Amino acid sequence: MIVGGGGLIFYRPQDDSKSGWQWNIDINLIDTIKVPFVVYAIGYNQFEYDNSNFIPVTDSHLQKTVKAATLFSVRDTGTKRELIARGCDGNKIEVIPDSGMFLPADNIKVPGLRRDKLKVGINWTSDRENQTFPEPWAQNRERFIRNLAELCRHLINERNAQIFYIGHMGGDFDKRIRDSLRDLLGGNLIAIEEALPSLFPSNYKNAKKLVGVYRQMDIVLGMRGHANIVAFGQHVPFIPIGSHRKNRYLLEDIGEDRYCIDVRKPELCTKERMISLVEELLDERNSYLERHERVYAVMREKFDSFNRRALSLIDKQ
Repeated sequence: MIVGGGGLIFYRPQDDSKSGWQWNIDINLIDTIKVPFVVYAIGYNQFEYDNSNFIPVTDSHLQKTVKAATLFSVRDTGTKRELIARGCDGNKIEVIPDSGMFLPADNIKVPGLRRDKLKVGINWTSDRENQTFPEPWAQNRERFIRNLAELCRHLINERNAQIFYIGHMGGDFDKRIRDSLRDLLGGNLIAIEEALPSLFPSNYKNAKKLVGVYRQMDIVLGMRGHANIVAFGQHVPFIPIGSHRKNRYLLEDIGEDRYCIDVRKPELCTKERMISLVEELLDERNSYLERHERVYAVMREKFDSFNRRALSLIDKQ
């Protein structure tokens, strides 16, 4: 049995969860599982400004899950630290990459994409903006969008850039941020949901096509975790935007902490700072990708090794 992957260490009061996280099983039933089970590359997914607390049983439930699992893995070192702080046995917890890092990309033609231009991908988390930005969150959100648009205008004018909005949900889910950016950029925005509506919903088949879109970018500014995970897996430079710790944890594990536009720190989100950071990455693109390739090779080996051990459990049944 596989439990995972993704950001399962996450509490939503509306779920009425028995465990307080996304594996919704009564703590007393864990010991009744008679087959080997593998917890697979899960992540700590609480938003920075989410005031919901995990329920009282959560720490004990996580501790018992770690102990009972045949193999237990998390997707980043930051999640491992969080679990250790909650009383889990750190010696049992392995760190392997999120599997989205290695999802194969399908070839796909993006309408309007030009090979002679710098292609900039932007991704946003529309569903929890009030938990992404510090209070007053609406004003901070609007200020950030204006500065992001200034960054895009700079790249259009100075780097001959095209700007692509890459949503993960499709339809009108990200309509508000798309409209805001389009208004501020004078129409200079290609939205993948509009240009390629057949890519949604993002089932397994469509997801590989969406990965193919990421592969054609020259740089990605991603708010959702998988925008950055997928960009890294496709060897595309990326800079996380927003406040979510999962993006900071990824940067920590690949050794690129400085490349982050963190909305918790207003001094990092001015248009001048954002332009400077993106220009710095573009200027050192070759050396950045050399570092990237070395880290990627190590992470791939950890991922493959864990998979081999997980699959070997089937042979032992």
